Amino acid sequence: MRKPLFKYFKTLYDQIPFPIQIINEKGKIVYVNYSFAFQWGYNLSELKEYSIFNDSVLKASGAHKVILDTFEKGTSSFINNYADSLLKSKEITLPIFRTKLFPVSAEDETHIVLFHDDQTEIVLAETEVNKSRDNIKETERLKDTFLTVLSHELRTPLNIILGYSSILRDSMKDKMSPDDTVYLDNLYSGSERLFNSITQMLEFAQIEAGNYVLNIETINLNSIITNCIDAYRESAFEKKISIKTNFSKKKLLIDADVQSLENTINNLLNNAVKFTRQGFIEIETGIIEEREVAICKIQDSGVGISTEYMDHLFRPFSQEDLKMERNYEGNGLGLALAKRYLEKMGGSLLVDSIKGVGSTFSLILPLSQKK
Repeated sequence: MRKPLFKYFKTLYDQIPFPIQIINEKGKIVYVNYSFAFQWGYNLSELKEYSIFNDSVLKASGAHKVILDTFEKGTSSFINNYADSLLKSKEITLPIFRTKLFPVSAEDETHIVLFHDDQTEIVLAETEVNKSRDNIKETERLKDTFLTVLSHELRTPLNIILGYSSILRDSMKDKMSPDDTVYLDNLYSGSERLFNSITQMLEFAQIEAGNYVLNIETINLNSIITNCIDAYRESAFEKKISIKTNFSKKKLLIDADVQSLENTINNLLNNAVKFTRQGFIEIETGIIEEREVAICKIQDSGVGISTEYMDHLFRPFSQEDLKMERNYEGNGLGLALAKRYLEKMGGSLLVDSIKGVGSTFSLILPLSQKK
């Protein structure tokens, strides 16, 4: 190769940090830059007898045909996973090259530039990402399987226990002493508590995994709340807590999932009764016209929530009193679930509370746009 041409290549490519080699039409290497010499371990003077077209490794991979086609067509091309016998002769783990080939014509001579881009780190990173993605998918599959098995193997027998303990309690109450009926009452209440806790944990897991399915329909919010209140009148009466209602005279039509909405209201009412020793619970509904939303406020005169705990209120399994001998039962999922139910339906849950005075929970849902 003429010296001016060699000097031209040297000026262009010596400082480029990627391995570069240039071959002539006979496949002879006429130039290599510093990066090539370093990575391949050969200087140009050591490659005088080498021809790229006679390289057995390049022939076996079909790469030599790509190089020949580049000469013939005069267009650029790529070779993935480039490797030759020079690299193979070194006892190293071969890097993963993506090599770009393009013709260069100067002084009536055509040469091919092989620009080797080391893709090893990128490929290894992609491999790790794919492995992680596969592991995540497998973890999700195992979790879904676990939840399905848990739901069937625990809730099904618990349902049976609840059913039979209810029958026993009702049929035996006139045949047993009050002291003995306590055992049946405890059996039923304990089974019910366990069943409700398992149900809450399963539903929370489904929501977090994005697998919780809503069945949206247009319903009257006032009617749903009224039905929920009836279930808590007896327990409120036993604690001498008055339940007051102040419902909007308008129908509060919303698009919501009935079960999710009932679960939300029941969680809030259950907390109101549980954490109120004396006084009242007031349920108020209305419309915020400018925002086109329905609002339900559940206010109680209970123990209230401390300012310090407020930031943790909607975290799963979070409880203000974590001591085992705490005064109130519960798994700390009720409010976390209530908030997530509402958010999935496009609503929100707000709280205002003063420790020792009481709390007000406000659930907000968009009004139905169906006429």
